[in-house]
Amino acid sequence: MELDHIFIFTHQAQQVATALQSFGLSEGTANLHPGQGTACRRFFFQNAYIELVWVINEDENKNSEIKRANLWERSQYEFTKYCPFGFCFRT
Repeated sequence: MELDHIFIFTHQAQQVATALQSFGLSEGTANLHPGQGTACRRFFFQNAYIELVWVINEDENKNSEIKRANLWERSQYEFTKYCPFGFCFRT
C-alpha cells in the first residue's frame, strides 16, 4: 500500500492553489465529484498529488454516497473541529 493523494478541504482554494504553484507543483485539470457535492483542484508530485476540495452543493454533500467519510463535517472544520485533511492510498 502506498500514498495516492492527500485531500484538503478549503474555503480559499485560489489562495492555496497560488501558494502550491509558487512551490513549483504542476496543476492538473480541475474535477467535480458527482454524488459528493464537491469540486477540486489537483497538484502533482512525481507519484502522488495534493487535492484541494470545496463544497459546491450542500445538499448533495450532506447526503453523500460515502457518508462515512464525513465530508460535510470535514468541509465545516472551523465549526465541527473535524480534520479537513484526508489520506487516500492505493494498493
